Amino acid sequence: MRVFVAHSRQNKEVAVRLAGALRGKGIDTWLDVTDVQDGTSWRDELDRAAAAADAFVFVVGPGSGTDPVQRTQWKSALRSDAEREKLLVPVLIGKDTKVPPFLTGRQVVRVDLSEPDFPEIASQVLYSLEHPEETKDREACESAEREQRLRLGQVRRYVQSLKAAGHREASIADNDAGGGEW
Repeated sequence: MRVFVAHSRQNKEVAVRLAGALRGKGIDTWLDVTDVQDGTSWRDELDRAAAAADAFVFVVGPGSGTDPVQRTQWKSALRSDAEREKLLVPVLIGKDTKVPPFLTGRQVVRVDLSEPDFPEIASQVLYSLEHPEETKDREACESAEREQRLRLGQVRRYVQSLKAAGHREASIADNDAGGGEW
């Protein structure tokens, strides 16, 4: 199984340690900070790794919002899974970190930074990967996907109205909204 580990720059250390623990359990893990080769395009490597991944682990830390790197990783992961067949595992740092909306309904793995046990955290992630039917609230997932489709439809209609009005920014917004690939 190939696992793509997505993270913010702020949570890089947790992502590196978790990826190492997963590798120690025999999981083929991809992490941008260790697997993108010098001289290559970070975004191209990201898209290739996302397309090749069987599953995604999303390391999410406390605080408000996401950074641009994390948003790019999330977009790449979701674009690569148009059929919604890949496994998604949220790993939340701290007890107060909220689940991102696109991961609503999924069983989370929590990281306590006061006493992190990365082999144990990796075991929990591995369990989620091996038993996806036990780690997902289907009704909550379906509700979140309906909400996501509704919001995306609103964005697409707005972009179309900008295009119809001849706004140059419409092409940029269309690309940011996935260009119809979501």
